[in-house]
Amino acid sequence: MNRIQRCLLLIILVVTLFPHSASAQRLAGQVLVIYNSSSRTSTAIAQDYIARRRITHVLPVICIDSALNPGNETMQLADYTSEIAGPVGAYLASHKNINFIVLTKGIPVRVNGGLTGEGSSGSQQPSVDSYLAAIDYPAIPGAVKANMAGSGTVGTAWINRYYNSTAPFSHAEFGGYLVTRLDGCTLADAERLVTDSIAAERTPPTGNILFDIEPDFGLGDKTAHPVVLASSAVLAEESYGDWNADMLHASDILEANGIPHTTAITKKFVGQQSNLLGYFSWGSNDDGFDNAAYQSLQFAPGSICDTAVSTSARTFLPTSGGQTLMEDLIAHGVTCCQGYSGEPILDGVSSPTIDLTRYLSGATMAESFYAATKYVGWEGVCIGDPLCRPYPAQKLAIPTQASSFQGSSGGVKTEPCSESGLDVGSINSGDYTWYPSVNLSGMDEFVARVASASNGGGIALHLDRPTGPIIGVCPVPATGDWQSYVTTTCRLTRKSKGLHSLYLVYAGGPGNIFNVEWFAFRGKK
Repeated sequence: MNRIQRCLLLIILVVTLFPHSASAQRLAGQVLVIYNSSSRTSTAIAQDYIARRRITHVLPVICIDSALNPGNETMQLADYTSEIAGPVGAYLASHKNINFIVLTKGIPVRVNGGLTGEGSSGSQQPSVDSYLAAIDYPAIPGAVKANMAGSGTVGTAWINRYYNSTAPFSHAEFGGYLVTRLDGCTLADAERLVTDSIAAERTPPTGNILFDIEPDFGLGDKTAHPVVLASSAVLAEESYGDWNADMLHASDILEANGIPHTTAITKKFVGQQSNLLGYFSWGSNDDGFDNAAYQSLQFAPGSICDTAVSTSARTFLPTSGGQTLMEDLIAHGVTCCQGYSGEPILDGVSSPTIDLTRYLSGATMAESFYAATKYVGWEGVCIGDPLCRPYPAQKLAIPTQASSFQGSSGGVKTEPCSESGLDVGSINSGDYTWYPSVNLSGMDEFVARVASASNGGGIALHLDRPTGPIIGVCPVPATGDWQSYVTTTCRLTRKSKGLHSLYLVYAGGPGNIFNVEWFAFRGKK
């Protein structure tokens, strides 16, 4: 009997005598751990994870040891098929309850000669992780393969059937699997991913989320993100401004919910930040990239991140030069992250908005990253404990763009906003805008993003007609410029239920009084 088998017997005994809650048992029972039994590193990480998460589904495989040298981080398709896909497929065929698959350091990072994947080298090279995530896609009726082009690459990928879903993941409903890996530059880094995942679940995370936006790329239109997939033909990479816009959209959601964050629209690469709970940036693609600043970032347990860097998961071994790597951020304390083994083009990088809204709403890290990623059988490498879920199930407030009004009075106009998208300007006292079907059940506060080069004023919240019942009045301060925005809030003075037409009736002094970018309602904190 080997060490893994003895460990499994001990786990079964412990689970029988000291059962977890029903939800913990269900989650652990959905995980399959795959480790390379010819790798001491892979075996050690697997043993540690199995013991701490009480995993009972375990599959050893034998393949080249990617923990030894960079050359072993790529495996040939024939070897992948016989050494990984074959044994895994057989196990999954007889264990229908598996939703998550965990790989450990020592299993290669990419497949050479894949039937999908990035193919700029002449041979398609998907990540092992993403290829395995789509292991059953060829047999799923209606699964769609995308043709990818951009940034000098061509290739094919499967459109992720779980993309942008808000439902809990299940293989039975969506097909495929959520594959993550426990990896890093060292064995200790890989094991700490689990340590910090469990720590974050036991103690509510506290810290700041950083968006480092490169303004040279443009700000895009944040109201158009996250993108809804409209075609299986990706003929050109999306604009860099689109990923900036996605970060800005995510930033607005955090702002509306009072979640600590910093949105840095600056040409200076941001560093010297600690206790980060989230990080999204352009990494070495930033025109002002500063490696010392990148290496200075420090993260808190439960943290989540992605960077728009095409080869951020090309290796998990010591190296120098090239684009920035996720292994550096893992060494600095990141708990959950996604990187890319090859060029995913920007369309294949995860959506910050979906990453954060799912994660902060109580989804697991694996559900969050996979819901945020458009393609599988592609280049993504999701790193961390898939069961990491430090936040409770909760409904986040989602901002409504003020420019989306269905009717108005006076001379209000929409205009380009300095924070992307449109705002409502040319507002005079007595003007209003109205919005149908606003759900006010359980709402306690109103929050709005406003700017004023005059003396400001106030927003009265009327229900169902311009002179209808007032449920609150929100002050608007002077901010010094029509495009210098701040967030203002007020308590609702009257509770309401269900859907209502909402009239924002504006008050202030003579002339134009203020601009409104967005507003939201939120429940009691």
